[in-house]
Amino acid sequence: MTKYILDACAVVALFQKETGADMVENLLVKAMNGRCIVSMHRMNLLEVYYGYLRDDGSTVADKHISAIESSCINIIETIPKNLMLKAGEVKVRHRMSLADSILIAQGILDKALVVTSDHHELDSVDAIKDAEFFWFR
Repeated sequence: MTKYILDACAVVALFQKETGADMVENLLVKAMNGRCIVSMHRMNLLEVYYGYLRDDGSTVADKHISAIESSCINIIETIPKNLMLKAGEVKVRHRMSLADSILIAQGILDKALVVTSDHHELDSVDAIKDAEFFWFR
């Protein structure tokens, strides 16, 4: 079964109805129907939360987090040693944010497609095939 790991930008695109939101929504429909697995690490969910908290306040931020937590998205809560080590390797190799390094490492370890539109940060990872991607724009 195909596995997907969501970047924060995928969830924000969905909530904001940005270009590519329909592709993210289709993945969630497939997950609800048992045709794939969609996950998100709590660290990347933090990115969603603080973005909405900063821009729209706690009521909106809390609403969006609740929607994600009550959806079919599997929230990964821990950073076990193997994820920590892989994220460290990714962060050093690609010089990216900690949250992105956890996203990529989780994708590698779970053999999951990374769902993102963050070409600026992640094209270099895709270019050398360190992880597999599902680009929604």
